[in-house]
Amino acid sequence: MSPVTVYSSAPETTQLACAFQNVRRAGHALLVQPLSARPAPNPARKHLLRLRDERNEVYQQLANAGQLLDLFEKGEVLLAAGEEQGLRADRDSLDARLRGLQAAILTLEGGEPAQG
Repeated sequence: MSPVTVYSSAPETTQLACAFQNVRRAGHALLVQPLSARPAPNPARKHLLRLRDERNEVYQQLANAGQLLDLFEKGEVLLAAGEEQGLRADRDSLDARLRGLQAAILTLEGGEPAQG
């Protein structure tokens, strides 16, 4: 197991020492470093995390639109004039956005996007 690295700008206080001791007792290796030793932020990683968050939002929007369309097709929900077509267009747009997000995420993760 790799050690847990903690970066701190203040000297180790009694509270921190107790917390660190509890982590060590739980069987984790702990490495305490000064804040100045913290690695520089990785913009590609931050971008990847933002893309993953956006992908999750698109998945949720697709699920919501799909559920509403399923309920409409079962006759359990009435939609206003044009709302069904709007939901289907939204779903198609979200599908395209999802494909783009997945390709961008795969590229940032070091893979090759699928050609199709």
